[in-house]
Amino acid sequence: MRSRVRKLPEPGFEPERVHSVLRPKEEFEAIVRQVAGRKATGEHGVRDYVIRVGATVQIDVLRRVPAFKDWWDEMIEALERLGYQHG
Repeated sequence: MRSRVRKLPEPGFEPERVHSVLRPKEEFEAIVRQVAGRKATGEHGVRDYVIRVGATVQIDVLRRVPAFKDWWDEMIEALERLGYQHG
């Protein structure tokens, strides 16, 4: 199935620096509105578009965001303690 979501423009910073953005929600919504145009009007439009983008995001990129990496590492460790194997 082919995705209809257009690729978002680069935000101008690396994932490792995401926490340095002063107003990340506003900046992200501005990027989404720029790409989605009228489809992203109102709260539900942005939310629906973000859900579609989220379905295509690459985990290896998310793992470069410090908070996500911490969560990921803790999740893997907990699963391994329960007997699941990762990788």
